[in-house]
Amino acid sequence: MGNYNNEDLKRLFFMPKMYGDGDAASHILEFAKEKNIDLNMPIIPIFYKDIEIFFESKLCTIIHVCAYFNQPITLEKLNKNGVKIDIPDDKGNQPIHYIWDINIAKKLQGLGADVNAKNQNEEIPAMTYLRNYLEFYRLWPSEETINEVVLGLEEWTKMGALLDTKNKSAKNLFDIFSQNFQQHADYIQSFYQNFPKNQYSISANGEVTTLRLHHGGSGTETGDSRAIWIRSNEERPR
Repeated sequence: MGNYNNEDLKRLFFMPKMYGDGDAASHILEFAKEKNIDLNMPIIPIFYKDIEIFFESKLCTIIHVCAYFNQPITLEKLNKNGVKIDIPDDKGNQPIHYIWDINIAKKLQGLGADVNAKNQNEEIPAMTYLRNYLEFYRLWPSEETINEVVLGLEEWTKMGALLDTKNKSAKNLFDIFSQNFQQHADYIQSFYQNFPKNQYSISANGEVTTLRLHHGGSGTETGDSRAIWIRSNEERPR
């Protein structure tokens, strides 16, 4: 049984931001040892409102915190010292569900995380990643946000994420994308040149621009093909 209180857990929660990537690991390990805190248990209250609201979670592990705050070196050091990277929070989210930066997802995968792990809503990490950016886009629409979202889909595919996985609402990532993502079509067209041609295609006429993601085959071969972004050009912001 640990000898810690809520203030100790609050201090632990903010250590990644307080000490920075890499340096935070030794402070976290020393403090956990001093207070007899089991770092492999989701016992840390979420003191960051954005996380609590977005994930509807109340308790997480220190690995969730490091993943959210983009700390790859700290993640690796903690893992080398026996801290597991796949313990879920109280809503079934593994640390890889918390990421904003696709490079953190790659780091966690390299340490053994499952890119197709599901939370209680049966969402895989690519879905929570997308929802993060859709919310960010809603508040601050920008070309950079669009770039992160669309190119992020490509990276998740490369990592082996099953992007057609359906959540409890029977929605997959493409459904979420097409229902929520709206922006100037020219932005997406400018990014298309960076996509593998056998996975993406874009078409436009005077009225409608469509971004289509192909999986299970190229645009000209047999396979599932889904339009993930359709917008009337008349509705585009100028």
